[in-house]
Amino acid sequence: MSSKFPAVVDNNVTHLGDFSLRLAVTGETAPAYNSFTSNRVPVTPGEDVVVSAYFYTKDIAEHDRGKIRMVPIFLKSDGTQLKAATNDFAIPNDIWVRQSHTLKAPVDAAKVGLRAYVLQNGTFWMAHPMLQKGDKTSAYH
Repeated sequence: MSSKFPAVVDNNVTHLGDFSLRLAVTGETAPAYNSFTSNRVPVTPGEDVVVSAYFYTKDIAEHDRGKIRMVPIFLKSDGTQLKAATNDFAIPNDIWVRQSHTLKAPVDAAKVGLRAYVLQNGTFWMAHPMLQKGDKTSAYH
């Protein structure tokens, strides 16, 4: 990863006592869609998948259009990414907020992962990401 896009485990910003992952992007002059993706798990076309995580930012205004993005991404069996969904959201500053997004696996989907983006510039922290099969987010324990 470049110095423009440090993604690090942050043991100073925690949620429910657990470390978070910090994504920070600076210096972009146009949307660059810097992201990270979870491990991928098998999925069947038509299967409901829900992604969720807790997000925190100190300044939502520094993000492109004041938004953060989190989506399930689907891949074919050969690893080719299928069209990704768009799930952009704003959160208040200085408070952890849980976000979730549910989507059906498209035709040709073989695997799915959770992806979170800084669209252009900005910093957010993410904790307790979950990738689940089904149409409802379960509680994080």
